[in-house]
Amino acid sequence: MILALVVVAALFINTGTAQPDEPRCRETPETWSGYLYIISVRSTEARFTISLGSYSRTAQKIKITDVKSMTNEPLRTVLEDYEKRIRYTSVSGSCRNETLEGEFPSYGVPEDAHFDGPVETLGAKIAGLGVTVAHYTIAERGFSYYTYHPLGDEGTQCIPITNSIATLEPLGEDIIQYANVTTVLPTDAFSLPPGCG
Repeated sequence: MILALVVVAALFINTGTAQPDEPRCRETPETWSGYLYIISVRSTEARFTISLGSYSRTAQKIKITDVKSMTNEPLRTVLEDYEKRIRYTSVSGSCRNETLEGEFPSYGVPEDAHFDGPVETLGAKIAGLGVTVAHYTIAERGFSYYTYHPLGDEGTQCIPITNSIATLEPLGEDIIQYANVTTVLPTDAFSLPPGCG
């Protein structure tokens, strides 16, 4: 697990500070899609999947489709429809529906997260090629680490880059790395998963 964090950290090269103030982004853009590299470790199992994610606050929908499993787990497609309060989960073409609880996620910085400033530019030594990032942590019931790319001068919107959440009860860790995030959605972004039609 530590190796995975070191590998993710090694992907970035610190090239300096971009701005001294704390950007406290509340939400991501209205729509976005991108690839998610997900490592999930529990006491008896580990999963590593590459997935395509789509998000729309307007439609109140999130869809995550596994593209590849590095641990040979069956590929899943999950569509969460907050308007209908239904979660569709398809595994190998077999679908199940569940009632969806909770509020639609904003993917913004958690309110109780501590800003580990300053904001910095990572990823390239050539000006204009790096990405500006802000780091946050929560040390409660385990340890959580979040990295975001703040958008605009206000910093009230952001793109998630890395989430790492380690818990003691139950013991486990989830690391999500976001890549190739764009505000353009695929044409079938929220179609029903296989077998759910």
